[in-house]
Amino acid sequence: EGEGVDVFETALEGLSVIEARTDAEEALSIALIMREALETPGRTAALVTPDQLLAQRVRARLARWKVDISMSQGQPIEQTSLGVFLTALLELTCDPWGPVELSLLFNHSDTRLGQSKQELQERWQTFEREKLRGPRPDRETLKNSDLIQSLHEAMAPLLKLENDATPDVWASGLIAAAMAVAATGDDTRPNRLWETDAGRQAAQMLESMVEYGAALPATDAKGFSQLLSALLKGSVARPSRSPHPRLQILGPLEARLLDVDIIILGGLNEGTWPSAVNAGPFLSRQMRKQIKLSLPERRYGLAAHDFAELAANSTVYLTRSQKDDTGPTVASRWVWRLKTLLTGAVGEESQRTLLGTGQHYLDWARAMDKPESLTFLERPSPKPPVEHRWVRQGRRISITNVSKWIRDPYSLFGREVLCLEPLDPLDAPLDARHFGTAMHAAVEHYIKAVEAPHDAANRDTLIEHFEKALLDEKYADEDVFKERPRLEVLSDDLIGWFADRHAEGFDIVGTEVKAKADLSGLDFQLTGYLDLVERSPTGYAFTDFKTGQPSTAKVVAAGFDPQLPLAAWLAGEGALKGLPEGDTDQLGYVRLKGSGDSFEHLPVTAPEARSGKPVSELVDEAISTLTALIEAYDKPETGYPSQPRAQHTFDYGDYDDLARRSEWSSIVGGDDD
Repeated sequence: EGEGVDVFETALEGLSVIEARTDAEEALSIALIMREALETPGRTAALVTPDQLLAQRVRARLARWKVDISMSQGQPIEQTSLGVFLTALLELTCDPWGPVELSLLFNHSDTRLGQSKQELQERWQTFEREKLRGPRPDRETLKNSDLIQSLHEAMAPLLKLENDATPDVWASGLIAAAMAVAATGDDTRPNRLWETDAGRQAAQMLESMVEYGAALPATDAKGFSQLLSALLKGSVARPSRSPHPRLQILGPLEARLLDVDIIILGGLNEGTWPSAVNAGPFLSRQMRKQIKLSLPERRYGLAAHDFAELAANSTVYLTRSQKDDTGPTVASRWVWRLKTLLTGAVGEESQRTLLGTGQHYLDWARAMDKPESLTFLERPSPKPPVEHRWVRQGRRISITNVSKWIRDPYSLFGREVLCLEPLDPLDAPLDARHFGTAMHAAVEHYIKAVEAPHDAANRDTLIEHFEKALLDEKYADEDVFKERPRLEVLSDDLIGWFADRHAEGFDIVGTEVKAKADLSGLDFQLTGYLDLVERSPTGYAFTDFKTGQPSTAKVVAAGFDPQLPLAAWLAGEGALKGLPEGDTDQLGYVRLKGSGDSFEHLPVTAPEARSGKPVSELVDEAISTLTALIEAYDKPETGYPSQPRAQHTFDYGDYDDLARRSEWSSIVGGDDD
């Protein structure tokens, strides 16, 4: 037995396996091995891996010590800055007024239009925030921008082409447009686009397309964009500068004749090395065999040959990560084979000892940036000075935002303390928010235009208001036409409800009524806009229109949505503009959706709602809750947590990313009860 162990010890001398927890740990361990090699004069080292992402990570880690290594595999031109620039030019050609396409090109470092980069970006970013956020603006707004006009003039060689030009014409136009868009004010380096490694490769590819593209069929801008994308993916920009004299990063094929002191074989996971075999969508294994084509499994043999040849060197480190960005990984079959064979020969303990001679590199990697001590932070709950808590619009809040204050205090911090407003995405699609705004506006305008009683004769008028409101929200004509059946159902339901309410003694006295009142002794103001205000002999009735799912009577009774009870308090204070002071008799919601049986009137007060409470009780509880909130947040020790009540959260809030809510929620016990 002892003799056998000696044989394995001799055979495995200089061979080590490093199994990192993550691919970041693996990259740093490899970088440490290569950096240590430089400490010995004349010593050489090389990383061999088919995993380009791992190679890029190792390069980045070595830059920590100002060590620059070029990758022999190169980089696909499509992933380079120039590749992104050329792709952006063609995407804008396909949609010259697209906000996303315009923003991508204007924010690219190669876009100059004869101006300094800083000046151009500052002007563009101001225009983007003011005009392009949210739904796509009308074309006249874009045409009036001198920035967009300058860009379109520079891109004229592309934009003026017919949609049936041959690829050589498209390539010529792309070269001319790229040069014009990238031109600087001094124009001292007119060919700067093509001076990089990627630029020289792209220039050769485009010149070949100009020379031979006439033989290809004519295509439109989208077709040429797809052709260029395929060519850019297949073209690799290889470094022209001299490689590092002692360190290298190579692919398995390039490393076959490698002669260095230290070899690191990285990325030894199934699917990476060896790579997954794909037989293709057309030929089965049997069909390939019959027509004398090699079987897909032959690639495993070639990869095994490369691995065995490289692993036979004097000093070799085999590295892998147990987890990558997609989840847990499986060790390469060669690592499994090596460990299984060695375990059977010398036992588990000796196997770990013999293959663990490089473990110290992994230990160094884990200890490098680890602080001497850790301070465990509490979940974000900022506590700004009291005098800075209402800087945006003073000590006031709307009845709509009180429920946000209760459910998500951090959103109030983001809006009122940090004065941050959510930034709409570019070319944002019309969503439920826009539909809801249109429905509210249509009902408001209809009520102001038509006097009670409401009947079927008013149906067409209400439909016209709905359609106009959708058009005002920038819905396309065809989208409004598709909504017509939905609007007809909604109009019938709403007019019928108005008629029933009128018969029950409720008269409409206002819509979108403005209200505000001071809270006694608190130096605080409550404001609001009330969707529908009705009055009966027994008092006011407040109805809030919802296109989504409204709160239930239970939620309102529990105090988590005090909007309507606070509206009743405002009425009792005589705070409704143009309306007298008065008690409230009923609170409720009306759901405006117009599909199926979704029209509902949902009272939230007793006795109409079985689980509701009387109006007076809801009002007292709501104003008591609001008073307690104001008093609590007037104390410096009160913080602003993010959605602290687990049973009353919503999927996404505007300030969730700032509060890092998803990270804290993923921690066991991260959500408060």
